[in-house]
Amino acid sequence: MVVKSVDEELVDVICQTLGVRRAQDLGNISRDTRLIEDLGFESILLIQLVINIEEHFNVLFKAEKLLAENLNLFGSLADQVRQLVGGKNG
Repeated sequence: MVVKSVDEELVDVICQTLGVRRAQDLGNISRDTRLIEDLGFESILLIQLVINIEEHFNVLFKAEKLLAENLNLFGSLADQVRQLVGGKNG
């Protein structure tokens, strides 16, 4: 069984939210990738992404973390998800 990193799983959730079959179809996703400008997320898709992340990782975002500046960069979003996932285990 292959164990994926949080970043790899997050890319999968992004693909699912955008209706893209393969991560390669999105291009190179890095910490500096902007979800809104680079990947075309709009407000309703960002809300759906948060819901999909919460369901996939079995976590809950705090309301104060649901700001555009916390969600727009892949790296910032991945950091938040890692913290939430780590908080479940600790």
